[in-house]
Amino acid sequence: MIKNIGATACVALLAGTINSHAANFIEAGSEGIAATPETLTLRMIRIGYGINPPGSNGNQPRDRVVFADSKRQILYTSDKDSYGTSTCYNTCTETWKPAIVTDGVIPEGHWSILMRDDDTLQWVFRGQPLYTYVPENRSKEEKKKAREAAEKVVKEAKEKAELSGNDVSNDDAVKKAEEKLRTERALATARGAGQGQGHEVDGRQVVELLPEQWIKVPNGIIIQEVRTAPGQIFTNDIGLPLYTFSGESEEPSILNNWTPFESSQLALPVGEFSVIARPDGIYQWAFQGHSLYTYKGDNDYGDSSGKDVDPRFKLVYALRYFMPENIQIAKNQIYGGLLTLKGGTILYVRESSSGGSDGALRGDRGKDTIGQRIGINGCNTDCEKTWRPLIASANAKPNGYWTLYNRDDGDKQWAYFGYALYSYAGEIKNLGSTEIYDPVLHYEQPIDGSTNGKFPLHWRVAPP
Repeated sequence: MIKNIGATACVALLAGTINSHAANFIEAGSEGIAATPETLTLRMIRIGYGINPPGSNGNQPRDRVVFADSKRQILYTSDKDSYGTSTCYNTCTETWKPAIVTDGVIPEGHWSILMRDDDTLQWVFRGQPLYTYVPENRSKEEKKKAREAAEKVVKEAKEKAELSGNDVSNDDAVKKAEEKLRTERALATARGAGQGQGHEVDGRQVVELLPEQWIKVPNGIIIQEVRTAPGQIFTNDIGLPLYTFSGESEEPSILNNWTPFESSQLALPVGEFSVIARPDGIYQWAFQGHSLYTYKGDNDYGDSSGKDVDPRFKLVYALRYFMPENIQIAKNQIYGGLLTLKGGTILYVRESSSGGSDGALRGDRGKDTIGQRIGINGCNTDCEKTWRPLIASANAKPNGYWTLYNRDDGDKQWAYFGYALYSYAGEIKNLGSTEIYDPVLHYEQPIDGSTNGKFPLHWRVAPP
């Protein structure tokens, strides 16, 4: 029996199937595969364990870039599912809600669509159906009610065990109820809602953005996020980008700005990487038949200046991040880059002193949970006479690190990394100095002169 899922959904479903299984699907290249289709987003979270720093008493949570839906709810896979098949139905969906595809959105790259038994369409990443964890996305009031309900179940289980003459401390029903209560209490008191609390719960895992899990690279080559690119690209072992050369021949002057990325003489091909013996006796890595170079103007971690120097040299993207059409990344020696409009107008965000003021001096993007908490409430109508909101088109959709806030006037406003974006209507002076805030008031105080009991707000530039 063929299910009628509608023309738009049918096209999307077929597109996802074709993209996932096509024989000529290219994993990486100068064009790059989109990290996320429309409506799906990226988040930076800290969960699990990383490296134990010298002098610390325990392992520190590791930063991870993970997938989320349009509401920035983190997405999970299940070890109970097989390739392209979901086993989560009925009561399972009360805790693990399938990530439903918005009508009209077309999958691309590693993304496809699963038609579930109830005719709904579910997002799939590299064959794995995706879900959100319902408990971590509840409101404070909903979490409180869930905790109180769990406490009631524990009380009833203990009373039933006592009436039956069972040892309360060893009763299976009591143990199960107490485990549920511990989970609800942890969710109710967790700092940073939506920070991956469903990870490793009931066989579920966050979907971390790690292209090296499916792309083979030689030793000395790393795939990592370079924000000025923007995307996940190939770099050397100290984080400097690698570029392919597409010219017919290498003129001697090229070596003034570009350095061949050397391999050892005994290096063997890996995946789409091969070794080229150069006329000058150097052995050089190549990708998809194109020789690889580093650019001498890339000096610091996060640089990718070579992409704008010579059209024959291209970055090698494993995944490319979404950027709105009217936005660009301008070079800046202090922050590596700044988000600006195509005409050069610099973009700013409203920041709390709890969101990493000092970190902004290092080019940090702040904390997306704080950006989301401030939202568009950090700048009222009077404020917007000086600080102009970055309005998105009516048909704009969230994608990657870019999300949208719905304004009271019916417009949509762009946000990056959770922070609503604005431009300054006045004249900015001394841009690039250590002074990154607005030239008016750094920390606003209440008009009546009283003490500001909250974290004060200020303006800062928006690094990519």
